[in-house]
Amino acid sequence: MNQFYYLNSKKADAIFKSPSKAWDEFNANKLKPFQLDSPNETTNIENIACYSENHLYIIIKTKQEEITHRDRSYQNGDGFHLVLAAPKENNLPSDEFYVIGISPLATDGFRKFVWYKNIDLATSHLKDTVIKTSKTKTGIYIMAKIPWKEIQPIKGLLLEKYGYNISYVQATIDGKNTYILKEDSKIQSEQSLRKYLPYQFEKPKAADKIEYNLDINSKHCKVGGQLKLSLAINSNVNKEATLQVTCKNKLLSKKKILINKELFKTTFPVVLEDLPLGENDIDIQITGKDLDVKENRAVFIYDHSKFEKVKEDVNNLWVTKESTDQFIKESIISTKFQWQNMMEELKKLKPYEEFQKIESYYKSTINDLQKVKEKKHLF
Repeated sequence: MNQFYYLNSKKADAIFKSPSKAWDEFNANKLKPFQLDSPNETTNIENIACYSENHLYIIIKTKQEEITHRDRSYQNGDGFHLVLAAPKENNLPSDEFYVIGISPLATDGFRKFVWYKNIDLATSHLKDTVIKTSKTKTGIYIMAKIPWKEIQPIKGLLLEKYGYNISYVQATIDGKNTYILKEDSKIQSEQSLRKYLPYQFEKPKAADKIEYNLDINSKHCKVGGQLKLSLAINSNVNKEATLQVTCKNKLLSKKKILINKELFKTTFPVVLEDLPLGENDIDIQITGKDLDVKENRAVFIYDHSKFEKVKEDVNNLWVTKESTDQFIKESIISTKFQWQNMMEELKKLKPYEEFQKIESYYKSTINDLQKVKEKKHLF
């Protein structure tokens, strides 16, 4: 299987300083010619993908003599776009993904940004992603160093594999030549699934320092529910530690863990009892000899029954719509559509997505319902 190659801190520093060094360490994948405006100007395009504790490294090598800048170079040359996709059963096309655009010579928002997220157009800036371009005797190297925090919920130490694709666009005299890892005619399309190749996260060797990734499995939870906390530690020694989860000094979970040398992984439940509705700050701490990790996660706790109450109110209004004037009738119909849309959005909400959008939808819906109950139309 293809791999995201592991980088300890020393290798990560070396490859960031000189991206060409990745070709001394790892096997590269060659991108295939895909759509060519200038068949006589084709060049050799290779790619290596690596990861470290905190970053994903995407490196392109091109045999061009020089690269140029055009408007939206990620699409028109010279630049690239890549896909990070949650893998599906039998590696079928995914509806959960990032498409990231990189225009190495740009100075505007198209230099580094999320182009699509989960089939929808996103165009959100990758503030902390770093782009580096270098030229050697062997070619031109373009590297994107992307922090995990900008592509949540992806974190290399926690995952076994992920879907990956990449397309490089070469600027040519007659237009552009496009190269791709996995052929996908929809890679640039809105409202389309994405194809990918499964990439395995290479198992880390013993780290030169303690490395970790942790996360909870959802940013929202029904009242009385529970979350799952996942932890991966890559250690250079065996050691004991204590993991503690609290919310406003209330202890939610505490566990002794024995960290093995090399990669250690564990998951365990966190019960959210007696926490208030709305957003709660969950504090996670891991302590031990030479180890003091503190992280925070926001979790929105909601009462699902309130959505059923909205349904009941809408249905009660619905049976009266024929006995009201036209504006109120249309307002009742509108509130039913609002409720249906809200429930559809709630159904589609991914665990790693914020709940605030649903909460805003809910408040807007009940405000409109109250107006209609008071015989005030919405128009």
